[in-house]
Amino acid sequence: MQISKIEGDAFGARFRLILPSLRAILTSESLFADNSERTISSICYGIASMLQSMGEEAHSLEQLMKCNGSSTIRLSAACLVGQCLSHYDLAFFTAERVSQLIAWCCWQLRDKLLTEDVALQASKILIVISHHLTDEQFTSLVEKLTSICRFEISRQPNVSLKRATCFKMAAALVVHEENSFKIESTIEQFLPLLTREMNRKSSKVDPLLM
Repeated sequence: MQISKIEGDAFGARFRLILPSLRAILTSESLFADNSERTISSICYGIASMLQSMGEEAHSLEQLMKCNGSSTIRLSAACLVGQCLSHYDLAFFTAERVSQLIAWCCWQLRDKLLTEDVALQASKILIVISHHLTDEQFTSLVEKLTSICRFEISRQPNVSLKRATCFKMAAALVVHEENSFKIESTIEQFLPLLTREMNRKSSKVDPLLM
């Protein structure tokens, strides 16, 4: 972990070499017998710390976040991202990284095979990120969420998981946001969609949306 902090981005190649050892430890049947709670916890925090120190190398998680073949892998990757975010300082949230994370999560939410677990984790990540956005970035995020709602209405009219997730996020953004511009932006973007649901114009209305 100390080496990763010193080498930074250059640690990316070395990280791939130690992954097999980390995997062997974490998947061992004797994991709990051979290691104390403190040791296991340190390993988890260490992985998050190494990813943070690697900086741009963390972009390798993109293929896991967008794994077409497994919602389990997408969920695991999203959980890892969430764990990492809880340890990052404000300096991590550059415009490029924020844009990248938003793109990954919105990709997951737009996925036609979206599951409730993945939707929940992706929304948690976006809520965390929302606190580090400029007004312009925040507006862009809200527009992406409303676009996901419209995508579901046109492409998957018989399901409502995407809309339910985005509506809950919109409510959370309004309740926990202190910036009046961001609050008004969220309401302005989501009000037409919410009105549509209340008027029952969708092909199928989820009780959660009524």
